Parts: sequence; structure tokens; C-alpha cells
Amino acid sequence: MKTVTINKAKELLLALGGEILVLTHAHPDGDTIGSGVALTLALNKLGKNASLLLSDKFPRRFSYLWGKVKIYDKVPEGEYTVVAVDVPSPQQLSEETRGLDIHLVLDHHLQNTVECEYKYIDATRAAAGEIIFRVIKLLGVELDEDIASALYTAISSDSGGFVFSSTDGDTMRAAAELIDTGIDFADINRCIFDTVSEAQFELQKLAYSILERHLDGKAAILPFTNEVLEKAGIDQPEYGDVAQFPRRLEGVEVGMTIRPKDEWSYRVSFRSNKYLNVSQIAETFGGGGHYFAAACVIEGTIDEVKEKLLREVEKYI
Repeated sequence: MKTVTINKAKELLLALGGEILVLTHAHPDGDTIGSGVALTLALNKLGKNASLLLSDKFPRRFSYLWGKVKIYDKVPEGEYTVVAVDVPSPQQLSEETRGLDIHLVLDHHLQNTVECEYKYIDATRAAAGEIIFRVIKLLGVELDEDIASALYTAISSDSGGFVFSSTDGDTMRAAAELIDTGIDFADINRCIFDTVSEAQFELQKLAYSILERHLDGKAAILPFTNEVLEKAGIDQPEYGDVAQFPRRLEGVEVGMTIRPKDEWSYRVSFRSNKYLNVSQIAETFGGGGHYFAAACVIEGTIDEVKEKLLREVEKYI
């Protein structure tokens, strides 16, 4: 693996031929979807054969981006070159996409453990979408409304609507340039932050009833299990932004959302407020992420997973 500059990343993209797959991470959020759609559109405008490859199903809240590019929901047959966007670790990929040979990674996570030929990381950016915004401009591709809508989705999503501390002047200037293309940014924000499906609404009601507080109220856990979901009559949970719920409770520094991954393991999402670096905790369990938002997968029963988490969090809180 070779770490490269953004100008070298541009050269690598310009040199690509044949079929190109732009890879997104599992449990896709607005940043990976928006970044993936925008880069795919830009490469197609350059005359390249690029498609979006999902590691998971396309979220309904971003349906306004559906159909803008060709999308694969499984790895296609044949030869192709893979470019990954906003993918920080192998844990963030599906079992199928985890085995791909990745040519180039474009990401903003401080710790990136994805195996690849080339990697461009800028951890100072609030969203991977900011990196893709800069790359597209370096490629000389015009920011039309489709590309701008995708990029605004990415940047607004991962900056929390421009309220997270990772937001800076460059974030706002990028957003302003995208808004100036004429996109309906207000409607995009409504889709991202103010709209939930019926399934998500039911899950949110359940979340309020099962929230646990620990460590003198400084830690909160949402422990979703298959049994809890079945009892609530939720057979296909749509988690959305439920991971934000625990940290919003007054006095909580770190919130942890636990949800079933398979029969033997759980996926854990961390969110913190002021001082706790949750990426350090996630890395302990083989995951990663940002200072205030991270994720990992832990094996064991729900009680074992909670015990492991609290034992580790207690060291930092």
C-alpha cells in the first residue's frame, strides 16, 4: 500500500480504464452514498465506465439519488478496478466485498486499515464528500446539479448538518459552492434529518424504552437484540440515525448502540459529545472511525458485549 497526495489520486483516477466499481461501506450513510454517487457521475462525465457497488442495501432516505448511476448490489463477474470511498476498515464491508482487490481508497478517517494499492486520507475533513468535492474539481469536471446534490448529501450528513466540531470554513465554502448550483438543499436536509420511515419510527419508540445508563450516567447503551426486536414486532429494523439517541441524554458523554450482526456477534456504534475519543475504543475491538463517532463488531452474547464495552469505556471516561 502506498499513501499518495490528492494530486496523485487525481492522476490515478484519470489513468483508469475498463470497468470501474466505486465501493461504499456497509450500513451506508449519506457520506458514503453521496460520495460514491458523485464520484461515479464524475468519472462517467470523463467518458469512463463507472458504476456504484453497494456493500449493503441502498437507504430509502436517499432515494432522490437512486437511478443517477448504474448500481450493483453484488460483485459482478468480469474484470474491473475498485475505488473505495469513505471505507475505513474491512469490518465496514460485506463478506463479499471484503475480499475485493482495491486499487484506490479515498477516505477521511484517521485510522484506515483497508488493504489497497493506493490510499489518500485527509482526516481533517468533516466528510469524505469534501475529499470527493476537491478531487472532482481537480479532475476538471463541472459541478452539475446531480453531482452537487450527491456531494451536499455527503457533506451535510457527516457534519451533522454543519453542527459537528469537525465542520470548518472549508466545509461551509464547499457547501456554499454546491448550493450555488441550484440544488434544493433544504429538501435534501429534510430527507436526511427530518424524515423517518414507519419502520424507523417504531424502532425509535423501542429505543426510548430500552435505553440503559451506566458509569454514573456518563455512558448510555441501546441494546437491540433479536429477542427485543421480535417482542416489539420489528422484523426488518431500519436503524437510520438511532445511534445518535444515547448521547443526547443530559449528562451522557458516550452513547453506544448495539445491534445484531449475526448469530454470534453484534455491531456497535459509538457517539461521544465533548472529550472521549471513541475511535480508540473501537480500534480495541478491531474497528475504527472518528474522534466522536466510530464503530466495531464484537463477538459474544449481549451481556458479554455490554460488559466488554463498559470495561473499556471506563478506562477513558
